[in-house]
Amino acid sequence: MSVSVVIPIKNGEEFIYEAINSVATQPGVREVIVVDDHSSDQSAARARAAGATVVTNPRSGPVAARNYGIELASSPYIAFLDADDRARPTRIAVQRSFLDEHLDVVGVYGHVVVFSTTPDGTESVAEPTPGWLPSTFMVRRAAFDRYGLFDESLVTGEVIDWTERLRHHDERFVILDEVVADRRSHANNLSRQRAVMNRDYLRLAHEAILRKRAQTP
Repeated sequence: MSVSVVIPIKNGEEFIYEAINSVATQPGVREVIVVDDHSSDQSAARARAAGATVVTNPRSGPVAARNYGIELASSPYIAFLDADDRARPTRIAVQRSFLDEHLDVVGVYGHVVVFSTTPDGTESVAEPTPGWLPSTFMVRRAAFDRYGLFDESLVTGEVIDWTERLRHHDERFVILDEVVADRRSHANNLSRQRAVMNRDYLRLAHEAILRKRAQTP
């Protein structure tokens, strides 16, 4: 099965080439779709120069950008990557093979390594952790047709929210032991501010409790 990779971007010109390059030549990748969320820098131009298909987000926000990429994707599998992260060289093959072999699994996550770059160019790398993040997620395209897209009222946590909604329908998700992505830590990705993140995750936790109560006889 082929894979479409969706990368939302807003003013991410510094890292977008590296993100695209990390997935574009991996076996099984049919297309890399970069959804530009009204950037004021050269993000779109640099993404095109890197060989990606670049479109403009018709709405606004990272979740809406991800959803638009899903709508345009032409492959049976969709993988996500943030514009400042990197996919590991075997990511697509590992996750695609797992979905090929486990037809009862809707989507698959992997582990992630957080890294930062010091002023002298040295990378500081943390220990691998479970990556419940867009940049580690690959999913069957048909699941979005059946259950709908990500919740655009969220600023973050949309993938977790969507996963939990599908688990309510007894759909299966798996997190692999393999590290499939490197997550970059830098000053600009603090734009999803802590207060907003806490608000969204509290909302998700509350909704999960309500769903669990609804299932209890």
